[in-house]
Amino acid sequence: MNVVKEVREKTKKYHWLFQIVMVFTLSRLIIFGAAHIGNVMLPTDTGHWMPEEIHPFWAMWARWDSQWYKWIVEQGYWLRPGQMSNVAFFPMYPLLVDILSSTFGINIIIASIVISNTALLGAFLFLYKLALLEFVDKDSAYRTVFYLAFFPTSFFLSSMYTESLFLLCSVAVIYFARLRQWNLATLMGILASATRVVGVFTWGLVMWEWLRVHGWTLNQIHSQKAWLDLRRGIKQDWLELLIIGLIPLGLLSYMAFLKLNFGDSIAFASVQSAWNRENIGPFAVIANDLRYIFADGFNQHNTLSFLNIITFVGAIGLALGAWKRLGAGYSIYVLIMLVLPASSSSQSILRYVLVCFPIFMMLGEMGKNPKVDRYLSVGFASLLGLMTAIFVNWIFVA
Repeated sequence: MNVVKEVREKTKKYHWLFQIVMVFTLSRLIIFGAAHIGNVMLPTDTGHWMPEEIHPFWAMWARWDSQWYKWIVEQGYWLRPGQMSNVAFFPMYPLLVDILSSTFGINIIIASIVISNTALLGAFLFLYKLALLEFVDKDSAYRTVFYLAFFPTSFFLSSMYTESLFLLCSVAVIYFARLRQWNLATLMGILASATRVVGVFTWGLVMWEWLRVHGWTLNQIHSQKAWLDLRRGIKQDWLELLIIGLIPLGLLSYMAFLKLNFGDSIAFASVQSAWNRENIGPFAVIANDLRYIFADGFNQHNTLSFLNIITFVGAIGLALGAWKRLGAGYSIYVLIMLVLPASSSSQSILRYVLVCFPIFMMLGEMGKNPKVDRYLSVGFASLLGLMTAIFVNWIFVA
């Protein structure tokens, strides 16, 4: 009886792990199935780069920007002034792909898919634990992961893109910071800032948490006691601040590499003009998109623009809601992650929103309402299958 009881307790203890693995498995089965059906039955847009001879199942996960990561692994970095250049893409993801590919002698695209999905599973596990830490509600934590896994563009998380790796690093950063494990938070922050330029903003997330732990928040900014507590914390825990200050090292290391090799430490930003991106602000970008929609109607491009606008507005609303429920740090982080790219273009908001994990935490709690949960679950899963089939046929999604 004792053995049976012990097995039951262990099963109950790790039931959450089984649930998360099942969410990962089911969501990936949907996108793999939808991708295969779409690739076989729907017409494929032509005139795009094609991966080397490889089974179509693997090749269909290397679309659009995947080419740049593949080139980085094969050829290294190069800069062509005034032209699109692969220095625009940060090194952590292609570095991991290169290590896995060269170590085990497997195809670059297959290696990238392994990296993406391994990182994705890790991100789901950390996200569940973080949501549980914030909500103390297993169901809300589970729904947080579920909604992200079935979000209409979550196929990017399994493709040859950096989304899943960045998601893993950024969620782990705040999870370890919430546990006051500053060393691990810093390590993950360094990796995040070497994966994407916006990863450097995880520094702000960790600093915000450190300030909160030491009694300083926006609500107490006028309190003398808050400032005295902060002063005491700096004197006592200055080493923690020094360690946290290392988070931008990932970005700074890449900048040093660019300076040494190309004489331009911000080449990743300098080449953005080749993609016809101009920082005019999110309101001007949205106004331009709406003008085109009203003028030309809902053609393929304008329909995607409209979906991106709807996603942007909804995400901003959820981010503002997170200010009260999750704290200002989460909210400000999401606003930065969305407003920065939307200041030059709205065309990839459907993809960028995937790494804004506080949004899905808010949805996870909203899902307590059975109707909301049903609408989100069915709507997300249906659109996921449709958009995956579109993506693998070289129709731009985000």
